[in-house]
Amino acid sequence: MKKYLQGTLGILVFLLLLTGCQKAESQPALEESFITEDQSLLSDKAPLERPTSEKGVMIKTEKSEYPTTVENIKIVITNDSTQEYSTGLDVFLEKKVEDRWFRVPMKEEFFTEPAIVHDPGTSTKMTLNVEDLNYDLTPGEYRATLSGLGAPFTIINY
Repeated sequence: MKKYLQGTLGILVFLLLLTGCQKAESQPALEESFITEDQSLLSDKAPLERPTSEKGVMIKTEKSEYPTTVENIKIVITNDSTQEYSTGLDVFLEKKVEDRWFRVPMKEEFFTEPAIVHDPGTSTKMTLNVEDLNYDLTPGEYRATLSGLGAPFTIINY
């Protein structure tokens, strides 16, 4: 009986050691366990860097700050080059969260891409209607994007 008890105790100790040393099942990283509702809508990562200008073409927002209640965000495209510059019709937004950029979702995710030609030596304005976003703007750093260029701005409480 003593050998039986020692054998059973040995097996129990072995099983405890075995289960204690196993790799934990995939647990979410600590940072992921604190994701806010605001961040959960921002799932598509965007490039860390987007230039504001390229080959003589620059984009910027009309203002550097907008309130959370803004209805339209105007983008100014300035073509100081000697060539025509073509873009699509749609302006997109990205938001910075903890040093990473994420694409702000749109209500419609499929777009036709007719081109707009920006003549040399001209400035053109384009508008992003905030109602087209599937996202409520919250305070933070944003950038409007168009054809690979990014125009940074800030959303503030108002």
